[in-house]
Amino acid sequence: MKTKPEIYEAIYKLNRDFQQVIAAMDEMTELKAFSHDFLEFAANRLEELRAIVNHRFTNALNGIEGEDAYRFQKMALEFNVSDPVPNTLPAPQEQGQSE
Repeated sequence: MKTKPEIYEAIYKLNRDFQQVIAAMDEMTELKAFSHDFLEFAANRLEELRAIVNHRFTNALNGIEGEDAYRFQKMALEFNVSDPVPNTLPAPQEQGQSE
């Protein structure tokens, strides 16, 4: 299974690549290589596809992040703040020793 940073990086790359395709289509419009109406239609469909893909990915990640937030919050609440480093001896001044 991929880590969350790897998943977020993949989503970034996907969006970057969608943008590159749309930019190339804009160049084709300027070059008048294809009809403006066709390229505008195609660019709109790409934007629609990108939005659908992002929506599905972010919905899936929302569930994962929610579960992680709950799990880590529960762990934090169970953690004893008065003992931040378990299994260590208190410093001499805390033991009540005076020299």
